[in-house]
Amino acid sequence: MQKIILTLVLATLCLNFTANAQDKTTNINALKIGDIIPEAIWNMPLLVVNHPQGKKTITLNDYKGKLIILDFWDKYCGSCIAAMPRMAALQKQFEKELIIINVTTDRAEDAKKCLTTNKMLEPLNLSSVVEAKVLSQAFPHRTIPHYIWINKNKIFISQAAAGAILPMNVTKILRDSLPDWQEKVDIDTKKPLFLGDKVPSNVELTSYSIFIKGRVSGLFTGNGVTYGVSPQRDVFYSNQPLSIIYQRLAAKLIPHMGDEKIILELPKEDDFSDQGKRYTFQYVAPANQATFLFQNALSALNMASGYNGRIESRKTKYYTLIRTGNDDRLKSKGGEPVNRFDKDSSVLINCPLRFFIIHLNGDNLLGSFVLDKTGYTGKVDIILKNPLADVSSLNKELAAYGLLLATADEPVNRFVIYKYSSVSNTYHQKQ
Repeated sequence: MQKIILTLVLATLCLNFTANAQDKTTNINALKIGDIIPEAIWNMPLLVVNHPQGKKTITLNDYKGKLIILDFWDKYCGSCIAAMPRMAALQKQFEKELIIINVTTDRAEDAKKCLTTNKMLEPLNLSSVVEAKVLSQAFPHRTIPHYIWINKNKIFISQAAAGAILPMNVTKILRDSLPDWQEKVDIDTKKPLFLGDKVPSNVELTSYSIFIKGRVSGLFTGNGVTYGVSPQRDVFYSNQPLSIIYQRLAAKLIPHMGDEKIILELPKEDDFSDQGKRYTFQYVAPANQATFLFQNALSALNMASGYNGRIESRKTKYYTLIRTGNDDRLKSKGGEPVNRFDKDSSVLINCPLRFFIIHLNGDNLLGSFVLDKTGYTGKVDIILKNPLADVSSLNKELAAYGLLLATADEPVNRFVIYKYSSVSNTYHQKQ
């Protein structure tokens, strides 16, 4: 079982702490591990698309006597789709004893389109239960993929993590032996991680920080916000490489940075950039410190991670967007806003010029970041017919709008990572 290291920093507790209850729209009760599947669910007709025999509905009872794995997915879940070929191979390996049923709450037409047009899924000829609100209520979950194991005796035996979907574990289940695996813990990200309802109801959690080393099953991979208030009070990065977490924070502190790489001043053998290692970090600021949220979050991350990320002025080659004259050739003529940047063309209609800068920096298209020195604050119309990666071609088109991308080579704020030694209280410089 993967080792998970938790570092908790709990601050003052006072007043009230509230949480949102999960909405329930029907009388279907959530099932627990060990429950026998109720007859109402076992025999319920389930709408299905792309069935190999052309069926419009199936029931769980159609597969009685088999091990059933319900694979919850949706069309936007990249990790769900990426896992489906492996699941299909597992199904083929145990086709007489196992049935894997794909389940989604997506509309029938949307699910079918994904199954039949996605380049990864189309060759697999997969079917799926669709519009499955009842199954989602019977087996509630916050993240997908989500796997429900039901044995041949109709018992809900596990919601094991994705890493447990292995041939050896299927074999053990078929032999009536429960594998030693990690159950997926469905974590409510609208509450402070791993505290949930443990905070007494008569107090308020005013500040909180947690740093986790290791992938947490039950958490999505990405960014989130726990407190839906303004101004923003928390940052939350889950199941991501440490370098990406620092990158995301750096982009908040240095807006022009975009995906410009952070500077690493680390020993050669350091594994800071290892994309295989995953971390989760959450920081909740006191309400009166929301203005300094990202600065304080960085301090908390530095304290927990063993690294020190900071802003330094470094001489850097970059681009500045400037105006070449005083005549206004940018002003929008109005109309429906369009903000579209494709591989070979770009259209910006009735939008701020900063959208153009954000796109250039977000994809690091020019190999370095761009600073907006135009001072232009109005809405603009810009239509570019060539790829954005070629500065020379781009400048030829920008000239029609009185714009120019100029090169610069001067000190500018950059984000730098050092290895911090708590023993010597010094930074390890790159050798």
